[in-house]
Amino acid sequence: MPQPVVERVLRDAVAELSCVEVRYGHRVVAAEDGPDGVRAQVLAPDGTVEEIEADYLLGWRQLPATFWVNPRTAPSYP
Repeated sequence: MPQPVVERVLRDAVAELSCVEVRYGHRVVAAEDGPDGVRAQVLAPDGTVEEIEADYLLGWRQLPATFWVNPRTAPSYP
């Protein structure tokens, strides 16, 4: 499957999930895994750095984009 198709499918899928936040143009500059999830420092396009906490963290290198997920608010799947 071509990369642009995969990217579109992923963007469309996460857009429907309230438990996933996507930030394009952001980079993870530091991350620390812990027993309750992950804490990361994220660099925004304007140069500011924000610290986030999430249950999961996924970086998408090609865009660049950063996703984080809080499963406590995620929908249940059978």
